Amino acid sequence: MKASAFRTLSVMLFVVSLAGCSANFSTEIDIDLPPLGNRATIVEKLPIAVGVYFSPQFRKYSYTWNRCRDLAERQARGLDDASRRCDLDLHVDIGNLGAASVTVIERAMTNLFDRVETLDTPRPAQPGKSSLAGIVEPEMLPPIYRLLGGTVRFSYGATVRYRLILRSPTGAELAGWPVSGETREQIEGITFVTTGVRDATHRALRAVEAKILTEFRDSPEVRRWLAHAGEGGPSR
Repeated sequence: MKASAFRTLSVMLFVVSLAGCSANFSTEIDIDLPPLGNRATIVEKLPIAVGVYFSPQFRKYSYTWNRCRDLAERQARGLDDASRRCDLDLHVDIGNLGAASVTVIERAMTNLFDRVETLDTPRPAQPGKSSLAGIVEPEMLPPIYRLLGGTVRFSYGATVRYRLILRSPTGAELAGWPVSGETREQIEGITFVTTGVRDATHRALRAVEAKILTEFRDSPEVRRWLAHAGEGGPSR
């Protein structure tokens, strides 16, 4: 029997053996994801200084994907086909998601603004005593993972989600809006679920980084804030 045919048969037998069962896996997201390269260099930096605050909870965030639970929740909200059954309940512990998010968001801010300071508190300054034009604080929203089946090749979908909060230099909330990155990875074999989840998460994180770079200025609240910062608001 050829190696490829044997591998296909092995995968099919493995999937059949897991039908109606649960399987536990764990994976860790790479903290030092490669930069976007040329895409980051074509964005003109805004000539102001901002602070970025990541809460301890954000930095340490990890997530456990429970496939059947997540499917039931989506069905309850009308976001998935109510007739779909969860024949294979995957439990995947996903570590370093917060730390990897810090990497891509901090890098996006550095490529977007002239000067960026990482802060220990979201309210660092007294009125009139800050050199920052504002503070950006990301909040983590639960990611979404999906397994789209087959018998040999499986598609792993990942959506990483955040809420970006824009604050004044003294910490007052000025605006907040969601940002997310979504991708899908095709992997041969259910046995490589950790590879599919990890690689899909990496691509989703890089999609978030690109989206922040290209869409951060699109919010009406951000445009008003930038107009104020450019008209005598704190800059450097």
